[in-house]
Amino acid sequence: MRVGTGRHVVQEEQARLAAKGNDDLSHSMPTLLSVMTPQLDVINDRIAAIDVEITVLAKADPEMQWLMDNNLS
Repeated sequence: MRVGTGRHVVQEEQARLAAKGNDDLSHSMPTLLSVMTPQLDVINDRIAAIDVEITVLAKADPEMQWLMDNNLS
């Protein structure tokens, strides 16, 4: 498994295991992982919608716009 952070890394590995399996997993795990995939798609869509909503709200506020433009992280 690739070392990394964030949901995308976990979801990529989950998709790979669901498709190909792994000798270390029980035979039922790929099925379970396949069932999770549509649920993760819903979560990803909701996160994207929230991100858009936050961006719209931030652009409406001059101070937030300044922070976004100056990439202060």
